[in-house]
Amino acid sequence: MYSGSLSQTMLRAEVHRRVLDGNETEETAENVKVQKSPQKSTILTNGGAVTPSPDSESKKKKKKKKMMNDAGPDTKKLKFMPRNGTRALILSPTRELAMQTFGVLKELMTHHVHTYRLIMGGSNRSAEAQKLANGINIIVATPGHLLDHRQSTPGFMYKSLQCLVIGEADHILNVGFEEELKQIIKLLPIRRQTILFSATQARKVEDLARISLKREPLYVGGDDDKINATVDGLEQGYVVCPSEKRFLLLFTFLKKNQKKKLMVFFSSCMSVKYHYKLLNHIDLPVLAIRGKKKQNKHTTTFFQF
Repeated sequence: MYSGSLSQTMLRAEVHRRVLDGNETEETAENVKVQKSPQKSTILTNGGAVTPSPDSESKKKKKKKKMMNDAGPDTKKLKFMPRNGTRALILSPTRELAMQTFGVLKELMTHHVHTYRLIMGGSNRSAEAQKLANGINIIVATPGHLLDHRQSTPGFMYKSLQCLVIGEADHILNVGFEEELKQIIKLLPIRRQTILFSATQARKVEDLARISLKREPLYVGGDDDKINATVDGLEQGYVVCPSEKRFLLLFTFLKKNQKKKLMVFFSSCMSVKYHYKLLNHIDLPVLAIRGKKKQNKHTTTFFQF
C-alpha cells in the first residue's frame, strides 16, 4: 500500500494530504445509507424455544435476568445450591462473546447467592476443574472447552441441569462446533429447558433444534411486519468506494470518530496485524484482537477496549 522507505512523518503527511485532497471521502463517509427497525424477543419460561439474537447488550441482560427471575423464587425447592451442581448452561461461539455474556451475568448476580463461572480455552484448567467439582450453578462456556471438561473432569456435576441456552446458534455451527454441540446435548438430562438464539433460521439451526429440543419448539421472531428487524437505536449503512480509496475512507472515518468506541473487522489475521501496525504508526492508536495470540493477551485487550 505504501513504500517501506517512507519515514513516519512522511507517511503521516502523505495520508493526511490524500485525505484532504479527497473531500469526497468525507462526504461519502457522512452520506451513508441508513436503515432502522426495532425488534423484540421473548423467552419461554419452560419447554423449548428458538428466538432471534439481536446484537444488543440490553437484550442479553433481559435474557439472563429472565432466567434468574424464573429460577429465583423456588431455588430452595429446586435445590439450586452449589453442592447440587450446574443448573444453567450458556454456550457462546467465541471467547470474546463468552466474556461479554459473563460480564452481564456477573452484574445480574450481585444480589444472588448462586455460584457462576466462565469456562473457556486459555484459562487455568486445574482451577476450573476444582471449581466444577465443588459445584457451579451457572456456567458460561465455549463448546469445545466445556466438552473437554465433561470428558476429563470426573467431579463435573451436570445431571441436575434445568436450562441450556445456546447463543448465536448459527455462528456456533459456522465456526465448526456442530459435533461438539451434538455430543454435549447427548450428555445432558432430557428434562430441561432449551433456548436457541439465532440471527438466521438456517437448515443447520433447524437440525440442531430437532436434536436439542425434545418437544415441538416455539419459534419466537421479531415484528412480523418488519422484514429487516434490527435493534432499537442501531443504524446500519454501507459505503461504495474505489478500492484505492478504501484505506483513506477508513482512516478518515476513524479519525473523525476517535472519541467513540469502534470495531473494524478484516478478512484475515495478517490484515488485522498489518492495519494495527500501520494505524498506530501514523498516530491513530488502535487495539487488535486476532487468532494466533495467547488468551491472556486476548483477555487483556478485550477488557482494555
